[in-house]
Amino acid sequence: MMPAEAPQTGAIQINIVDGTRQAIAADRDLLLRILDGRHQQIVAPWVSGPRIRVTDLPYHDNLDDRYTVFVHSKGYGDGAVYPVLLKRGATVDTNIMLLPDDGEFHFRKWTDLQGADARLLQLVTNGAENPAERYTDTLESKPRQLGSLLTLGTAVRDITLDDSTGNLTAKDTVRSVMRVETKTSAKPEAPVAGKPATVPAPTTAATTPATTTTAAAAAPASAAAAAKTSKPGVLASDTIATANELVYDDDERRARYTGTARMVGERGDLRGDRIELYFDESGRGVSRLEGFDNVRFNLKARPGGSPRWGNGGRLTYFADEERYVLSGPRAVVVERLDPQQCRETQGRTLTFFSSNDSAVVDSDNNSRTLTQTGTKCQEPAP
Repeated sequence: MMPAEAPQTGAIQINIVDGTRQAIAADRDLLLRILDGRHQQIVAPWVSGPRIRVTDLPYHDNLDDRYTVFVHSKGYGDGAVYPVLLKRGATVDTNIMLLPDDGEFHFRKWTDLQGADARLLQLVTNGAENPAERYTDTLESKPRQLGSLLTLGTAVRDITLDDSTGNLTAKDTVRSVMRVETKTSAKPEAPVAGKPATVPAPTTAATTPATTTTAAAAAPASAAAAAKTSKPGVLASDTIATANELVYDDDERRARYTGTARMVGERGDLRGDRIELYFDESGRGVSRLEGFDNVRFNLKARPGGSPRWGNGGRLTYFADEERYVLSGPRAVVVERLDPQQCRETQGRTLTFFSSNDSAVVDSDNNSRTLTQTGTKCQEPAP
């Protein structure tokens, strides 16, 4: 077991292999570059050997902990992996493959391929009258295309899709990209404690999650760029969800992310041990979002509004009302009033709306709400 790190730091263990999946030579010189979530270079040492452990990397408890690792060596193409999710006081393992500049694919012969994974064999034989001939011709004339196909097939193999139920399971550094479209709505009246608020119902739609189970997934597309393609009256942006595991249940229309779960979108950032996303009957509309255990959120300011952030045991978002319910035992919501002061509200159950500047209200009559104005602002980093 790797020794623990200091409370505000973490470590990354980089395991480096060559194109044959064998450990890189112990005497090979390597330039290692590690960038944090803001793409700021943290270290760039020259090292050697197949296993490199980098310690004392700053832990921020926000998106800055999504590190990128680059490895360069003469005679090889550069290797990189993103995101490497740093953990406080622990060591995270990641793997990088370096391919030689003059490297070539080495494919199994057709006869040897018969003993390979049955799903990969089906992939290369599907639709061919003479699979052996097509496979041999492709590896001789189009080796890069065949190599790409087998690589993608190996990655997709780790995603389990049940044809009979429509359920999907993915594990190990799961990343989903969803295009979310939300119709703009008029600003609702501010709610008053004990009186329901009248809130126009926006329409929210999302594509089915596109899931990647490789740590080398591409960086998310710009939300600003996505917004440019929106229809009139519709805000479109990408929502990125990451976790250790994703289970999609088609009957319940629920996507459940567990293990260091995080969801980042145009509206803000939600983190928790588990996040659940519920779709409506059409399968495209988002009806509800749930965050469980060690919940932390950071909501961006709406036009004319103020940013909010906080934490609690559970957070529920109802899309039709743009309503949030945060529960405790100690739920905390902070709202920025101006650059120098904030309003902090504490209680067992707190309710607020993203579409207006209403004060946070306590929806639990048996609990005591504490509101402080003028507290020092310590907004989490984006």
